[in-house]
Amino acid sequence: MQPEDGTLVVESELTAFSRVGPMTIVTFAVVMTLASGEPVLELTTQFGFFPAAALVRQAGLPAKPHFSAAFDLPGETVKTGKIEKRLAGGKMRMLDEVDYFDPTGGEAGLGLIRGRQAVDPNAWYFKAHFYQDPVQPGSLGLDALAQLLARAILLKGLDKGMSNPHFETIATAAPFKWSYRGQVTPDKKEVVTVMEIVSLEPRETGWLVTARGSLWRDGLRVYEVGPYSLALVDKG
Repeated sequence: MQPEDGTLVVESELTAFSRVGPMTIVTFAVVMTLASGEPVLELTTQFGFFPAAALVRQAGLPAKPHFSAAFDLPGETVKTGKIEKRLAGGKMRMLDEVDYFDPTGGEAGLGLIRGRQAVDPNAWYFKAHFYQDPVQPGSLGLDALAQLLARAILLKGLDKGMSNPHFETIATAAPFKWSYRGQVTPDKKEVVTVMEIVSLEPRETGWLVTARGSLWRDGLRVYEVGPYSLALVDKG
């Protein structure tokens, strides 16, 4: 999306409804287009309504060995100063530091990266979320993972030879899957993110980089993404 794209039109259809005791799950089919009719995205999604006690007992996502191993790796601050000017800053920066990067890490040998962010209980987004639901918006957790993957791409030097590198988030026409069970709330202390590159596809104008990843809050794994793709294109 670019500023000149104008109005977004979103159509949402309730396709399923399930209630178990005090808990409710609803399913939607969503289509987003520009006012011109040009498609932007299509997705299916589920949303839950839970009592406060159920939220307190959040168990997170099931453990997966490759993500657990990445979470447990020893780390030290990775210098990213030269690339930070190309990435999100200010209120939209969702990473404090990168504390692990291996350009040949991960099961595919294409790169493994880990980031961290201290949770600020006064962060703007807690007040901006849904009424009476002060949590970090899921879209910002996804953006934290995108920001981490972007750093891996630049640390690998995939922008070499480009005069005007530019990221597409999420890559156009690429599939995307997100699972989550849990939230980042103001009382939490730290968010840890991991992205593992699983494929690199050269394109005429750059690269399509596909990864899988996870997000933890205070050691509990609550997000998983994959496939999750960024396109790095040269607009020079």
